[in-house]
Parts: sequence; C-alpha cells; structure tokens
Amino acid sequence: VGASDETSGRAAASWSVMVKASVAPPGFSWSRKDATKEAQKTTDEWEKRGCPDAPLLDFYMYRAQTDENYSPVNQDMANIGGMLWYLHNEIIWHHWIRVGSFSSTPKTRLEQWRIKMRPTCQLWNKGLTFGIVNTYDLGECTGPFKCQNIKHYGPTVGCETWDEGKMSHFPHEEWFHRVKYPHAAWYSLPGACSSKKFWAKDKGCALREPSGACPDGVEEPTGEIDCTYTYKKVGEISIDELEGISSFDDLMKKGGYEYSRSADKGKMLHFWDNINSTDANQRRIDITLKKFMDKYPDHPYLEDPTCDFDPRIFFPHWPKGDFH
Repeated sequence: VGASDETSGRAAASWSVMVKASVAPPGFSWSRKDATKEAQKTTDEWEKRGCPDAPLLDFYMYRAQTDENYSPVNQDMANIGGMLWYLHNEIIWHHWIRVGSFSSTPKTRLEQWRIKMRPTCQLWNKGLTFGIVNTYDLGECTGPFKCQNIKHYGPTVGCETWDEGKMSHFPHEEWFHRVKYPHAAWYSLPGACSSKKFWAKDKGCALREPSGACPDGVEEPTGEIDCTYTYKKVGEISIDELEGISSFDDLMKKGGYEYSRSADKGKMLHFWDNINSTDANQRRIDITLKKFMDKYPDHPYLEDPTCDFDPRIFFPHWPKGDFH
C-alpha cells in the first residue's frame, strides 16, 4: 500500500523485471502452458482453465511509494481511502522523515494503477470475486494461515475493508471500528513464487507457483491460474502536492510538522487534522481524487468495486484457515 509493502526496492525491482508477466528469468522460457503443466504436477486443487462466466472488474489501485520503482506484483495495494489511512496511521506522524514503523525508506509520492481482474472459477464457484488479502514481506507471502489460499484458489486478487455490517475486515480485525476513512480498502496482488523472498525465487518455484499477473500483451484477464489480473501504472502525485506545500524539508526547517498523534493535528500544516472524523477523512479522499482527476483529465472515472470477501465462505472450516 504501502500497507505491508515495506520491501527493498532494489530487490523488488530486480525480481519484477525477472518474472513480470511473460518476461522470463535468465535461463528459461516463461510459458503459460509450462506454468499450468507444472502447477498440475503440484496439486489438482487449482483451476487450470479460464473462468469466462466470472465478472471482469476494472478499477484503480493506489500505493504510497518511495522514490524507488518496482511493480505491484507480490505487493499490497489500496483504494484512496485505504492508502490515506495507511499514511495517517503509519507514516506522517513520524516527524522529520516520512517513514513508518516497518519502513526505513521515506514515502514521497502516491501512485495510481489501473487494474483489471477476474477470479478463478475455483473462487467464483464459491460466489466470491475477491479472495483474502495476503500480507507480503520482501516479496514473500507471510499470511494469514501460511497463504494456503493461493494453493487452493490460485493467485487471486484479495481485498479487505472495515465497513460496518460486513465480514471483510479479516485479517486485520484489530482495525475494525478504528478506521474512519469511509469504505477504505486494501488489496493484494499475488505474484510468482510467492512462498519465497525476492532473492530466493527461482525458475522452478515460479513455474510451480505462477503469478496472477497476466502475460504481457493480454488485455483482459481470463481467470486462469496465471492470468487473474493485469496492471498498468497510469499516474502519480507527490505527497507535497497533496498537502499543498512546496517542500516537506522546508516545513520541517520552519518548525512545522504534518501531524501529531497526541494533538491530533499538524503545525503549519492542517491537511491531516482530525484522524477520527469521518467527514474530515472523506474530504481528504475527495481532495486526493480531484488531484488525480485534474492532473490526468483524460483518465476515465472508475468506481471502486465492492469487496465481497467473506472468510465464512472462503475458508471451508472457518475460523480455521485450512482447506483439508
């Protein structure tokens, strides 16, 4: 989302160049046929064909990012509300530098990605479009439940929200009733070899655990195990631009700061005041959306999809997370 996207940029960029969609690591040829064949050897639980009856979703995801560039594959993403909640809760209260509790590289910009996605039939037959949000650390899927869902359903896009009356607030239940950004959502985009960190990934693992990212040139995801989503970066704004300041460093030098958790406001900057005000948070969402729309007027307006994830349906033995 930033959210749990606290990766080493160089490692992420290196692996994403290696296995992004149809780009193969040195020494072997990436093939959807090979990926399916290898996956079939590993498990007969995965869906091996597309799922044309499942809906195609087309929407934007966002990420609070450093100055480093790498793909969103094997990463966590968000809608605008989810990204702003991450910044508000994790980043901007650290005075002097925009880093988080689990991040040492400063966040400088907000990226916008256009995502098209279609679930596998294994998931769609459960009546779900989205799977669970998986968390990632340096490209490795770390949970929940040891990421068994990827083996069972395939690398499907995950979502999580904290709206009242919904069950989609798992696995971060501790934030239920705490997130005051209306309809905030986090997403996950499973990639190749998600069981290993960036530097440990290899061609055999990439074949056994295909990426959900479709091969280059594919316009619409099919719902096959190696083609559940496409992604394209379409825009970005700086955090300074969002806050209406010329320079974060200048703000610090003048004695100001973005936000104090104890005071629930900033100094010489008041964009982030009132973290628990739904109205103030909605204004921040609206301002962010307008910044992107003004900067990229030719981009279509796309509604956020409904997060239909429900652990009671997704996990056959809920609250246990196994599939046996």
